[in-house]
Amino acid sequence: MISAIISAIISAIISAIISTIISAIISAIISAMISAIISARRPRRCVAMHARILERALLRRREPSKDEA
Repeated sequence: MISAIISAIISAIISAIISTIISAIISAIISAMISAIISARRPRRCVAMHARILERALLRRREPSKDEA
């Protein structure tokens, strides 16, 4: 009787540990995939933003200043 209770408690603890580990692995994989998707999309926006900033800076340099005009 006591050994059955102890074995049931041990099996419950082991199954809880295993399910926790599996869910942690799955959530880590999902979060890694989400962060990879976000980081894959982000550089395009950053490159476009930096290109616009550089374009504005070049246009400002091309325009003659008030002293030159």
